[in-house]
Amino acid sequence: MQLLRQTSAYAILNRDDKHFKEALDNAKAPLTYGSSADCDLYIKAYKCSPFNTAITYVYKNKEYEVISPLLGAFNVYNLAEALLLVLSMGLDIDEVLKKVKDLKIKGRMETIDLGQDFYCLVDYAHTPNAVYNVLSFVKSLDVAKIIVVIGQAGGRDPYKRKEVGRIVNELADHVIFTADDPRFEDVDKIIDMMCEDIEDLKKCEREIDRDAAIEKAVMMAQKNDIVCLLGKGSDEFIKIKDQKVIQNDVKTAEKIIKKRLSDKKK
Repeated sequence: MQLLRQTSAYAILNRDDKHFKEALDNAKAPLTYGSSADCDLYIKAYKCSPFNTAITYVYKNKEYEVISPLLGAFNVYNLAEALLLVLSMGLDIDEVLKKVKDLKIKGRMETIDLGQDFYCLVDYAHTPNAVYNVLSFVKSLDVAKIIVVIGQAGGRDPYKRKEVGRIVNELADHVIFTADDPRFEDVDKIIDMMCEDIEDLKKCEREIDRDAAIEKAVMMAQKNDIVCLLGKGSDEFIKIKDQKVIQNDVKTAEKIIKKRLSDKKK
């Protein structure tokens, strides 16, 4: 709030945020966005698919239909904030919106679409809250089964492991527990901790080799299923003991999907 009081620049505020009123009282030149029509940029409606988000924004009493490749409600709000920022700098809204289709954030709700009949999503989510948010969003989509590949990092907070395991077991249709930067810990023991609060493991399996786990998930996916590769995002390596072993979820998934599609044509 001190920063808001000291600056004469634009303050861009989310009217739907619980701290909005406090921020508004301290802002000198606020611009607002949110789900109410009295915002400077009004989020009138949005609908998410497994590949994109269709959004209707209203700016200066004019509606703008936007197809964003960024998934999730939080990205609808993030995009609104970014739009207000560049518009406050004098850029033309029509020119700005032309660029939205090219947006991509590696490792954050990143989709892989090579023409397969199922969906594939990559995200850094590894904390209980992040995993819950991602899978709750996925569950809201028009998809069939949710297949999750996930692990927990070694040398980090061990107490969140069973909570993450409980969440994925609750929200997914099939879970493959695997490695995620095990460092000096035993992957099987990490997975044991993740499974500690799961009474019925019938929809769970373990594959400690992460690339092999991704291959299993991709190969079992059927039409309209979604494969969620969580924890590593766009990382280019996995930490095993004191070594950095080359490994990337997106590249691995793309390789397997391409092979699957090629085999299908034969």
